[in-house]
Amino acid sequence: LICPVADPYKRASYLRSCINGTAIDDGHCIDPDGVHTVEKARFILEKQMSYWESDENMVEAVEVVTNRKHNVPTLVVVGSKDKNVPSCVTEDVRSWATRTVIIGGKGHELCIDIDETLDEYQCYMPDVERFLNHFLK
Repeated sequence: LICPVADPYKRASYLRSCINGTAIDDGHCIDPDGVHTVEKARFILEKQMSYWESDENMVEAVEVVTNRKHNVPTLVVVGSKDKNVPSCVTEDVRSWATRTVIIGGKGHELCIDIDETLDEYQCYMPDVERFLNHFLK
């Protein structure tokens, strides 16, 4: 899972807080530069709600993801500065994931472009390869 919206309800709550200007006070973020603008948060929330339709549907999806019925090995890759999927949205999945890689100083661009020319500490592909080699033996 790369920058997963593992908890769409928490993400919606975070986006609503960004829209209300209360993301930090509501405990979603500690860095004032780490929250979306009102316009960006509103745009993302509208897209998200067009898919999920209701908070109840988002909560139900979270229950399916977190029940861990099938116990599939899971690798989570997130950026420490991701405004789209901040740590409050991924904390639950990170707590049970088999392995979690947090790339410092990176945001949601991790999902868009994998720069394999970077050394292994800045590019997560070596982590993905090690994870797959271990579990696909």
